[in-house]
Amino acid sequence: MREEYGAKNLGQAKDGLWQLGFKVNRKQIRILYAPYDDVIVVYCIHPKTSPQEQERAYERAMRRKKEAERHMKQQGDRGAGLPAIT
Repeated sequence: MREEYGAKNLGQAKDGLWQLGFKVNRKQIRILYAPYDDVIVVYCIHPKTSPQEQERAYERAMRRKKEAERHMKQQGDRGAGLPAIT
């Protein structure tokens, strides 16, 4: 069984999202997340398939991230909108 994994920052173009990629037995999974102070929030988990599906997953994660940051800001969370690692 061959296993691989990696992490990368998707940058400003993807609203500061980070991506973890896992590959086990030729199947790939991607996790889109953002780190804040002492918390990591996962916004989307999806299998790597077509480029169109990947773009929809990015859009879904960015939409969820904006909603979560809006909620954190309303709750007075100082880290809202500011990823801890850039």
